[in-house]
Amino acid sequence: MAFLKNAWRRAWPTIALAVVLFGVVAALPGIDPGGTMRLIPPVRKRLARPAFEVIGVYGAASPAADGLSESVSYADLSDQTDIVDGIIGEWFTVDPTGRLSRADSDGQAVGFARSSGDSVWALVTFETGNPGAGARSVDGAPAYLTDRDVRRTMTGRLAETAAAELYDGLVLDLSGLMTGTTGAADGVSALVAETRRAMGRSGQVLGVVLPALTAPREQAFAVDPAALAAVADWLILQGWGEHWPGGSAGPLGGLEWLSANLDALVAKVPPGQVSLALPAFAGDWPAGGTGAVRRAGRDAAALRTAPGANAADDPASGEVTVTYTAGTGEPRRLWYLDGAATARRVRLARLYGLRGVVLWKLGEEDASWWPALRGEAGPAR
Repeated sequence: MAFLKNAWRRAWPTIALAVVLFGVVAALPGIDPGGTMRLIPPVRKRLARPAFEVIGVYGAASPAADGLSESVSYADLSDQTDIVDGIIGEWFTVDPTGRLSRADSDGQAVGFARSSGDSVWALVTFETGNPGAGARSVDGAPAYLTDRDVRRTMTGRLAETAAAELYDGLVLDLSGLMTGTTGAADGVSALVAETRRAMGRSGQVLGVVLPALTAPREQAFAVDPAALAAVADWLILQGWGEHWPGGSAGPLGGLEWLSANLDALVAKVPPGQVSLALPAFAGDWPAGGTGAVRRAGRDAAALRTAPGANAADDPASGEVTVTYTAGTGEPRRLWYLDGAATARRVRLARLYGLRGVVLWKLGEEDASWWPALRGEAGPAR
């Protein structure tokens, strides 16, 4: 007993100093590479995932007029870091032959996110189509779905790059993959399983993006979500697809339609494993016609107050619709989410007990999103 008392007397100053240093580090601000100091508790953010996550898809940087690269997403990341818990960067693309290419990840964004205690995942998008002559394929399907060797090489490179870049994991965007045939559905399942195998159990997260399960414009998503959830850690459901560019104008994803999709998904998958992706963009159709263009939500909000425009909240869908006249004199109609519509969807996600929401993507949204998110899923969550 005397030995233990003596050991404690010698050790307690060191232990006390360590506790004080930990508290100081936990309260340190993140440092914006642009020079702005923001009070962010990065250590505390890292210690435990919040009960309800707000993740932003981070757009790849594009060349600016001064020759430097810039992303419209960075302002949101740096200004709203008390709300945003992580980013999914648009940095990897796989072509139909299985060849992996990558955009330069935004070092400024990654550095700021990490200094803020936020997670950083890399999004992987898949190009579809016939891989061409010389590639082993079935019925012209992408080689990464039909050729095990191609898939193994590609997923190995993905895992190696994610580990080398110290990403928190990978998110595979499956939303554009056609899965109507048994072979294609099996290929998608194998793609996810092979990526998991390549990543190992290192603690990195594997996420997958699913299209809306009841989208009427295309064949149903034929891969069993439960099978994907058994391999992947995280499922992100796209909250749009009720109406699409080639169809008639209408809500991107009305509340009743969203509820039907969530019902179908959480019947098979634990809701805590699911996030709901919210469209920061608008669909802009010719009035009475088809062939919509994708427009940033912030631009839609500006049109809402344009001379001659008529905006209304649609109670059935919980979205905003705007009719206006284009510069060519063509009457047009758009649908998008403002702050109130976003708040409704956050409440819906909470009602279902979801992991959180994904903002698709940062920098495109109507500015009224942020007060709504702060109220529904902000720091007090």
